[in-house]
Amino acid sequence: MKKTMSMIVSCALIASMMTACGTSETSGSKSDTASTTSSATDATSAVSSEDSKTEEKTDEASSSYHVEIDNYNRTTVYTEVPKRIVSLSYSETEILVALGLEDKIVGIAEADNTLDECSAKYRDTISGLNVICSTEEGGVPTLETLLTIDPDFVYATSYALNSESGVGELSDFENYNMNVYVSSTTYKSPCSIDDVYGDIRNIAKIFQVEDRAETLISEMENKISDVTKVTANVTEPVRAFAYIAGNDSRAATVGGNALANDLMAKAGVVNVFGEENETMFGVGLEAIVEANPDVIILFSNTGGSANATASEKKKLLKYLHKKDERKYISNK
Repeated sequence: MKKTMSMIVSCALIASMMTACGTSETSGSKSDTASTTSSATDATSAVSSEDSKTEEKTDEASSSYHVEIDNYNRTTVYTEVPKRIVSLSYSETEILVALGLEDKIVGIAEADNTLDECSAKYRDTISGLNVICSTEEGGVPTLETLLTIDPDFVYATSYALNSESGVGELSDFENYNMNVYVSSTTYKSPCSIDDVYGDIRNIAKIFQVEDRAETLISEMENKISDVTKVTANVTEPVRAFAYIAGNDSRAATVGGNALANDLMAKAGVVNVFGEENETMFGVGLEAIVEANPDVIILFSNTGGSANATASEKKKLLKYLHKKDERKYISNK
C-alpha cells in the first residue's frame, strides 16, 4: 500500500478491461495507468495560482495559529506552522508536492520505490529534492541522519516507526521535538480512499493550505466518478488477484481491509481474496490457482521487502502456464 495514489488509475485500467469482458453496452477506456497522482490530481496548475494568496493568509493567521490533529491514535497540537519537512516515502512526498509544499521539504527517503516510479507530473519537482536515503541504502534513514537534517515535521508511514527496520520508535521522534504525521492507510484497518482524503485535509490544515486540498480531492473524486460511470452497466465484473510480493511458493496479497480492495471495489472489480478480514497477508500459489482470477494486478516495487518489478513478478507466476491469456496490470 505504499503506492497509495497510483492504485486509482490502475483501477481505471481494470474498469476499461471490464467493459470489454463484462458487457458490450458500455464503452470507454480509462487506461492512463502511469500514475494515480498525475491523472487524479491534475489540479496542480490551479493550486499553484493560489500560492501568493495562501501565503498572505498564512501570515495574517500566524498569530492565532492553533491546530489539533488526530492521527496514529493520538492527538498532536501544533502552535506554529512547521518549517522543515522530511518525508519518509515517495507516496507522502507526492502528496506534499501536490499541495505545493515542496519549498518546505528539506529531505526525503525513497522507502521501497525510486524516482521513476513517481507520478510524471511531479517527477521533475521531486527530482530536485534532497534524498537522505535511497532504496539501495535501505529506504529509510537512521535517526542520526534525520537529526542532521533537523526537521520539525516528519511525514511517515507506520513502517518507519520501529527501531528494528525503520527509523525509530515514535517516542524517539518526539524526544527530539519532531512532529510526526503517519499515513493513515499504513496503520488503519480497514482503510479506504476516504482515509487518503483525510490525510490530505489534515496535512493541508497543518500547513494552512486547505483550499489546495479541496481542489486536489475534487480532482481525485472526479477521476473515481469517471471510473464508476464506465462500470455502471457491467454485468460480469472482472475477478482480480493483487500480487504485492512473493516467491515460487507463496505470494503477498490484499484482503478486504486494504485500500487497494476499496479501489478495486469502486472500479467494480472483485478481489478474489476480498472476503479475508486482512489488510495484507500471504497465500499459497495453489490458492491463487484455485481462485482463478481473470486479472492479476502486479505491484511494482524496486526496494524493500516487496522488492520485485512487475516483470520479475510475472516470471514468478509462470506456474500459471495454462493461463497465459490472463491479463496483467502493473500499478507502476
